[in-house]
Amino acid sequence: MAFWEYAAVMGLIDSKGSTHQYLDNMGAQGWELISVTPTGYGIFEDVPISPRNEQFGIYYFKRPAPPQGLIAISIDIVRSALVWGRQLQRSPAPDRMPDLPEVDTPRSAAPR
Repeated sequence: MAFWEYAAVMGLIDSKGSTHQYLDNMGAQGWELISVTPTGYGIFEDVPISPRNEQFGIYYFKRPAPPQGLIAISIDIVRSALVWGRQLQRSPAPDRMPDLPEVDTPRSAAPR
């Protein structure tokens, strides 16, 4: 299960190249553009939307996020262990059980 972080940013939808530069900067930080929704509002209220009156839009981004919280981290550990060919790292089994007293066993005579 993938964990995602989302962001919604309001900005200009322009044709002059500043949007391209902004998107490149967000991409360099790991954000992926999902969608752009035009708002229908421009810089100037009384002028229709045109190349001289750029329109505002809402940019929706997502990027992978690390799991947060005890349950999410536990799910991530179990999921990574279930990948084919991988197992959880375990320490080797001890020769005897810990915290048990040593027992002297009487030596019996070997049968003849």
